[in-house]
Amino acid sequence: MPVQLGAAPAHGFDEPLGLLGDCHRRIENFLSILQKVEGSAGEALDQPQRQAVETALTYFRTAAPRHNEDEERSLFPLLRNRSEPLVRQAIEIIDSLEADHAVAAPAHREVDRLYQTWMDAGHLASRDRAKLSLLLDELVQMYQRHIQIEDESIFPLAAQLLNAQQRGRLGNEMAKRRGISGAASLKPNGVSTMSAKHTIDVRSIPGPQRHPLIFQTFEGLAIGEALELINDHDPFPLHNQFNFMKRGQFAWEYLEQGPELWRVKISRIAAQPVKV
Repeated sequence: MPVQLGAAPAHGFDEPLGLLGDCHRRIENFLSILQKVEGSAGEALDQPQRQAVETALTYFRTAAPRHNEDEERSLFPLLRNRSEPLVRQAIEIIDSLEADHAVAAPAHREVDRLYQTWMDAGHLASRDRAKLSLLLDELVQMYQRHIQIEDESIFPLAAQLLNAQQRGRLGNEMAKRRGISGAASLKPNGVSTMSAKHTIDVRSIPGPQRHPLIFQTFEGLAIGEALELINDHDPFPLHNQFNFMKRGQFAWEYLEQGPELWRVKISRIAAQPVKV
């Protein structure tokens, strides 16, 4: 089963409501991967299936919780502070969306546990596999309703009511959760003026050597310099590793987005992590 991570985000942090919608597309894609693997796998997962599952689980452990925080700690408070009748009517809906987050969290942890058991043991008991299938079905149904409400009601309402300053604040808070200094630091369409000092084509490099080489090269960059990474699949898991190890020091730009070739510019924007 090939790993399909989906398209790169169509929006930057300067368009935070659009970026929240992009996150929904990733949630749908990664959840679909988990469901498809469970439905098509034999007793043991093959290597492509394991890779697909590990990538999806990593997303739900790291990026998805930040998306929830974007809504609960940044967007929803901005709306709750409004006094328009439309917002007062939406408060109850917003409360239900936050409740969905609370319900989904333990379900995701159990899905993670069951898949880890499957990968570690090489098989999954029929009772546990049935449980995994049921959990994934329930999550898909919940997200379908949840995402539809946000995409069709809450986000359009926010676009109508929030002014440019409030949208800028929202985008900056979202960026800081991801270790980015400022809403314009991560652009999806390659708009940085930083030129790449090094190009690393990892397609010809053995797997265990790739990430150490990339981080070693990044360490040699001065502020304002960048490296270009070339791969045959979306290196999104590497972004998570950068966010963990080099938080606030880098910007990530997609220059080419598949389906056969991915090019990413990784720029050094600070010498030390930005405090958030």
